[in-house]
Amino acid sequence: AYRGRSLSSLSAAIDDGTLRGGMVIYMNTAPGRDRASLNLSYRPHWMTYLGRDGSGVPRFSDQYGTSYSVEQVAASYAPRVIDAFFNPYSRN
Repeated sequence: AYRGRSLSSLSAAIDDGTLRGGMVIYMNTAPGRDRASLNLSYRPHWMTYLGRDGSGVPRFSDQYGTSYSVEQVAASYAPRVIDAFFNPYSRN
């Protein structure tokens, strides 16, 4: 449901329960075209949603940092958009 939407829509995905703590976000500039992250021209990137901090602010991490807010993700990783969410704890 969130494929192709801006990174600022991560807030809505958290609020509606689609994105939960521990889930992985895959973003790039060509959603649906390169799930294996092989085409670097699409600028693939992966992040983990950590959950809300003690103040209730959603936090994200990647190999560059461990405490991004939604606003920081949207500003730092544009023009990428959401491609997919993955739940590493799902049995499917």
